[in-house]
Amino acid sequence: MELCLNLAVFADRSISAALDQAISAGISTVELNFESQDRLTPLALFSEPKQLEALRAAIRTRGMRIGAIGNHTDSQGICDHEPRSAEQSQSVERLLSVARIAAELEVDLVIGFTGSRNQAAWFPWPNVEVWDNLLPSFVETWMPILDEFQRLGVRFAHEPHPLQFAYDIETCKRVDHALEHRKQWGYNLDTGNM
Repeated sequence: MELCLNLAVFADRSISAALDQAISAGISTVELNFESQDRLTPLALFSEPKQLEALRAAIRTRGMRIGAIGNHTDSQGICDHEPRSAEQSQSVERLLSVARIAAELEVDLVIGFTGSRNQAAWFPWPNVEVWDNLLPSFVETWMPILDEFQRLGVRFAHEPHPLQFAYDIETCKRVDHALEHRKQWGYNLDTGNM
């Protein structure tokens, strides 16, 4: 089993210092978060080819590898906002930017959230139909995103969590079925969320 450490735990350091700290802890595989507001790896900075190459060199010279790329905060907005709204479009574009960065870094896994437009949907009582009514919109939103992930050779792993559209085993199975068991869609089980 390979342990992959999310470098967000070292967000108060530079990227080089965070990588060195991981190495000193015996970790050689890391997850990097590329978010619009991330202090360690801000999305705008690492959208620049020069910065991305410097990051790649920093990883390579330490004998490390990137196991996954995280995008939780930005991807959360995909289903938090009304379909086809400017806010949703911005969240989708940020996630797709992260997918392009992942492809450039030869990392095939992006981990994130989906959000949920109706926060009450994650608790089915007393109205089970709320979740069912949101499913078609969820599929309509995510299928084109997964098409782009497929084109880039990258997969998206949703992290089931309270206040997400897929938040437990039952809803994960239903989402997987609704998305036609796409190979670009999967799950990241963070034991802290269970």
